[in-house]
Amino acid sequence: AKLLPEPLYAIYQAAWTYDFNFREDTVVTIEGDVAAAQTFSKAQANMPTASQPMSPDSKKRRKRKGDERDDKEKESVTAPHPLTVHVKIPPVAGSKAPTLSLVFSYLHILQIVSVKHSVSPSLGSAEETEALLQDLFPNDAGELSPLASADYLLAAAKNLKGSATAGLGGREAMRIKDAAAHGRAYRWAQRVAGLRYPP
Repeated sequence: AKLLPEPLYAIYQAAWTYDFNFREDTVVTIEGDVAAAQTFSKAQANMPTASQPMSPDSKKRRKRKGDERDDKEKESVTAPHPLTVHVKIPPVAGSKAPTLSLVFSYLHILQIVSVKHSVSPSLGSAEETEALLQDLFPNDAGELSPLASADYLLAAAKNLKGSATAGLGGREAMRIKDAAAHGRAYRWAQRVAGLRYPP
């Protein structure tokens, strides 16, 4: 758990505490690549801060590698942290409701949490299953980033550069290919993770 980023740790702690107190047979696990998470943690610890400016040599190395990294950064703007939090919620005893499985990821560049879900047995059509977690908050389909600054990163990654953007109010949406890979960025998930953004 100590390798989890703070938002995922908040979700893990909340889910574990709920299960401990209410004994609902909820299963909470941490999954992913531990070695990659350790490497990520060390890299984050070694990043220069505002109080630790980079040396001229470091700046030169960054500039030389800048063009080489452009394509990679565009592809990895929605890259998740190596670890995810899995929450499996079984139905109440005697109920015919399905088991709900949630996978929480932290997209560390965008600084938002995303959620994928599945149900077993199926609720019916794929559309019904897909819509299960939508609009728990009004107009919260999870397709738009809850953090406005992430729009600029998404736009840059897609080479929009000031062109007309798609989505509500002209904002750039997290498209279905992103949702299929990492889930949707629901506003309620940000709250559970302890993330607060300006309205």
